[in-house]
Amino acid sequence: MAPVPMAPVPMAPVPMALTPMSWSSPARPRPTRPASRGAVHPRWWHVACLLILPTAQGCFYFLPFIEVEQNVPPTIEYSSPGAGETLVFQTEQYVAFVVAEDLNGAGDLTFLWSIDSFGVRADAVPVQAGENQLGSQLTLARDVAFDGHVLTVQVTDPAGETAMLQWPIQVPEVSP
Repeated sequence: MAPVPMAPVPMAPVPMALTPMSWSSPARPRPTRPASRGAVHPRWWHVACLLILPTAQGCFYFLPFIEVEQNVPPTIEYSSPGAGETLVFQTEQYVAFVVAEDLNGAGDLTFLWSIDSFGVRADAVPVQAGENQLGSQLTLARDVAFDGHVLTVQVTDPAGETAMLQWPIQVPEVSP
């Protein structure tokens, strides 16, 4: 560290007496170590840690490892209509349902039902299915406007992982 310059302080002259110490030459500067040997080898620290401080349970403190669970996306276990089938109105209403499983805990699953061009359906009802499983059902009234459109359900877990099913809708003509 460089010395900090100080303002001169006025002093009265002091008479100096010559003593044998004042005859000596100024102190020689101490030799410095080369830059490569500027630090002390950590060998003594290791010896102290292993032999002297074993009751302190080591000289270093490491946080314990925290096991991080990988998020598993939800899966749709059961559905009506089944995956790959077509939703066909045979009566005046159709009850579509899905049961989803999330190995990370199904309590926080969200279900989003929608029909393309008609938007999101807010009339779905949650259904408790089992451990790590949660269901949702949607009751649709027969409407010829649904014919040719697609019903979609998207299941989302708290981590944002999703599962989705889609069914094409058929509304056949009713014979009087």
